[in-house]
Amino acid sequence: MLDECRKAWPSGGGKAVRDGYKDVYPNKLESIHGDDIHFWYGSKEAFVAKPQAKYLLTLCPGAHIEVFPKMNHGQLLIDHPDEVARRIKSIALPSQPYPSG
Repeated sequence: MLDECRKAWPSGGGKAVRDGYKDVYPNKLESIHGDDIHFWYGSKEAFVAKPQAKYLLTLCPGAHIEVFPKMNHGQLLIDHPDEVARRIKSIALPSQPYPSG
């Protein structure tokens, strides 16, 4: 993906890169379905994640978007795995419990 960004940059800078990401991710976002969708991202990765979240909300207006201040991509998971596990468990449907351990 980084190589694709490098190719797109000369033709329009940041806007070209963002547009490139938007072209890649719609199919993935459009495949998301459900009644309780949570999209988490760090404020330091907003370049790509913010437009993705905005687009996801057009597809699933009830999606829950949460931005973690001062965090990079995946930093919450790497630095705070217990918090991630607690959050996932708290939103898991009772009929579909996550395995313990």
